[in-house]
Amino acid sequence: MHGSRVIEDRFVLLEEIGNGRMSTVFLAKDTANSDQRVAVKVLNTAHDDAIKHELFKRESTALQKLQHPNVVGMREGGWWEDEGAFYVVLDYYPHSLEQVLRGGSGTVALDSYRVMRQIAEALAHAHSEGVIHRDIKPSNIL
Repeated sequence: MHGSRVIEDRFVLLEEIGNGRMSTVFLAKDTANSDQRVAVKVLNTAHDDAIKHELFKRESTALQKLQHPNVVGMREGGWWEDEGAFYVVLDYYPHSLEQVLRGGSGTVALDSYRVMRQIAEALAHAHSEGVIHRDIKPSNIL
């Protein structure tokens, strides 16, 4: 990403924390909310406009439906004019299940029954809202 590192004069991108085929995720601070840490997911601009619109619509619609304690919350989303890309602002969690399992998150104790129950509850809620995740893996579980 190049150019401005601030979205909507509010979300200051601090560092890249994830990158995939469809998007890049940044740790950011929300200057309108006491510099609270958030995750900002920016859809990659390599796709044509019709695809970007559809991807953003699907993801933001799904996230807005999923109000559940075990699902990452979406705060807002929109169009980042400077980069010509859609973005969504999400709650920030510093560790994925993958990091915990590999020991990269310090001394976090893992209660596997509790973790699996929370994952199952989140998936059951998503399915009850007609949302299928399609990419369940430890790096996507926070």
